[in-house]
Amino acid sequence: GQANNNASKSSFHLAVCATIVEEFPHEELWKRWMTSTTIDIPNINNTNDNAEEATNTISCSSELYIHAKHAKQILNNNNSNSSSSYLKSKLLPFSHTPNWNDVRVIRAMLSLLQQALQDDKTTHV
Repeated sequence: GQANNNASKSSFHLAVCATIVEEFPHEELWKRWMTSTTIDIPNINNTNDNAEEATNTISCSSELYIHAKHAKQILNNNNSNSSSSYLKSKLLPFSHTPNWNDVRVIRAMLSLLQQALQDDKTTHV
């Protein structure tokens, strides 16, 4: 049995979808922000004085999905900062090659959404 009946555990997995042309700015910042963590949130409905039992533990994780207008250039380029292995690992393997204010921007966004929702862990997009 579970000794701690007033504490609950849940998970939150955020799919972050981004469209880029070719450059992925602030990559190191994104890597740090996307790091998994666990947070404890006080259970305001619990009147018990035991703080350990009065919390909800939430496992937080995320995944980044990127659609690039020039995906082939990024995937084939091994010498540029815009072609890091991290960026390549998050990139959709195709592009709708959208122009500014083009319906293909919507297609790119829908492709990102479709990819994100294929992950059973995804709870939020």
